[in-house]
Amino acid sequence: MRRMMTIACGLVLALAAPACGDDDPVEQTDTLETEDVGDDTMVDEDTAPDEDTAVAEDTTPAEDTTPAPSFDEAATLQLATEFADGAFTRITTETFPSAHAGDNVHIWINNEAVDQYNTLASDTPFPEGTIVVKEQLKANGDPSALTVMAKAYEGYAPESADWHWARIENDGTASFSGQISFCIDCHTPQASKDWLFGVE
Repeated sequence: MRRMMTIACGLVLALAAPACGDDDPVEQTDTLETEDVGDDTMVDEDTAPDEDTAVAEDTTPAEDTTPAPSFDEAATLQLATEFADGAFTRITTETFPSAHAGDNVHIWINNEAVDQYNTLASDTPFPEGTIVVKEQLKANGDPSALTVMAKAYEGYAPESADWHWARIENDGTASFSGQISFCIDCHTPQASKDWLFGVE
């Protein structure tokens, strides 16, 4: 009787063993399915951005916002007519004869350029904004006209070292203004001294 019970228990255990092990394949299957799902969410290497691909740079040149140089002729000539109002210094102590219509002249120059005018260093051009005024006087001392040299910006008139030339009549009008050939011809011999004669 005991032998039969032992055999029966052995059969039960033998039949029960596979049933207990059936859980493992299910768990493995679930795990594999989970891994498959994970693989499906991976980024395709063919469509992934290439880190070595350089971003195209904008080679369009930046817009130059520097204002173009200009010469304010009207303002410059107006300032020249105000030579006796304190912004200019008279260089001459006495008048001297000039080639301008036989008049006698006094030389005035803007205050900032006085020292340079007194030395006329050949290697130092006068700066932009320099204004030289010849006050022309008749024999009786009455004013006749003004002749003006005004230094404009670099490149304004390379043929005459960027000087602007003008004659202003007693009524304030300019009888000529610009690149005046006879003014340039007269001052050309003084090109080494920035086209100025100076005062002896």
